[in-house]
Amino acid sequence: MKQKLKRVFAVIGVILLAAMYLMTLMLAVFHTEENQNIFYGFVMLDIAVPVMLWILCFFIRHFGGGE
Repeated sequence: MKQKLKRVFAVIGVILLAAMYLMTLMLAVFHTEENQNIFYGFVMLDIAVPVMLWILCFFIRHFGGGE
């Protein structure tokens, strides 16, 4: 069960990261003054999401029930 849960989180993470990287790239290319805060937000999310996924996998590995 743990392996399935980790795989699901990994797939969700890959899709989420790819979408965020694409949005960050688009905001950088089509830079306007209104989009500046959104761009910085996506840059911070590009850092925070992998860290949060790692923490989630850590907790599943050490505190997950079952097997």
